[in-house]
Amino acid sequence: MRRGTPHMPEMPSPATTNRTTMQIPVHSAAYESLCPLRFHPTKHRASIAIGIHSSSIAIPELKCWIQHFLSRFAGDPCFFLDHLFDTNTNTIHNQCLTAAILLWVAHLGVVADTLTPYTEADLLALAVSTAARDSSTLATASEPQATLQLMQSHILIALYLLDSGPEVTQGRYHTSMATSLALSMRLHTLSVPPGNIVPGPLPPRFLQPPIAPHSIPSQLLAKAFWSVVLLNNIWVAVSGAPSHIPSDMMVGTPWPIDDGWGWAQALTTLAKASILLERIPRPQDFTAMDQRLEIFANHLAQQQNRPEMQFAVLINVLVNAAILQLHLPYAGYELSAARCCVAGERVLACLRGTQTWQGVDSVVAVSEPTSLY
Repeated sequence: MRRGTPHMPEMPSPATTNRTTMQIPVHSAAYESLCPLRFHPTKHRASIAIGIHSSSIAIPELKCWIQHFLSRFAGDPCFFLDHLFDTNTNTIHNQCLTAAILLWVAHLGVVADTLTPYTEADLLALAVSTAARDSSTLATASEPQATLQLMQSHILIALYLLDSGPEVTQGRYHTSMATSLALSMRLHTLSVPPGNIVPGPLPPRFLQPPIAPHSIPSQLLAKAFWSVVLLNNIWVAVSGAPSHIPSDMMVGTPWPIDDGWGWAQALTTLAKASILLERIPRPQDFTAMDQRLEIFANHLAQQQNRPEMQFAVLINVLVNAAILQLHLPYAGYELSAARCCVAGERVLACLRGTQTWQGVDSVVAVSEPTSLY
């Protein structure tokens, strides 16, 4: 459903607003510090002012909202900050992250009296405006945690715009912001020895110093980078616009390592599938790409019964959509027609017996009409 033009909430002046650090102890009364909003209804429209504590919102409601959010995003390949809700010591540095979380809470249909007067358009405007403000005051070199959280905020907003429209221009903008933050943090060079220069889209003088060892787990940084790559490639597939990541960029970041929960394998496979899809438009690589796609699809068929393949439907759609996009212009020829039929049959076989579930991957719904019919 398309939304109308969002009304911009009244925001405090940047000159009088300092960045506020919000502690989120999950099992204590201070949990209410998660809520970044004080609501001041007016006669004509919602006026939302940034605050930290709100006596009008009960702690059980906040916990309920977070549970709804995590029920959609826990284990999601594009949500890499789930550790924030695992301990009592983690901190949210950006108000835009809490605004993005509340936006998704409203989008998932969580009904609460405190949110009733405020539409998703109001919350989207709040998330966008706070993301812009936090971006303008962020010192990426000295605030890696805040940078990661801002990156996650842009990802959540881009996913929301994909799920609710899609709004291509706005979605690609937030995807580009997340990509820019990832590249400026050198997340594409995590395994490159210090002092080595890796060719990339940004000259060295625009890159921040490498992140201090042990300040942030390398596994989290790798997950953040591949989450951005996945989001970028999905928007390339949906919009048909060029990628924000140059095709000739050297990547020196390892694939995520499985920690026993299976998310790393899923993210790795999704990222590989999305990269194959993003690279399809190069005609000179037709034969090589056709062979790589067939090898990948055959390998994928052998992995379907593994427990960590909870994203099998999306992975199959991405890979077989790539095969369809590659061969559709040549469907008049017997070989390409056969490839298209096999790819379509694979997707249908994967979808047969699949039940509808809350939070189904948006790219499946967006891609289905163009890739299957």
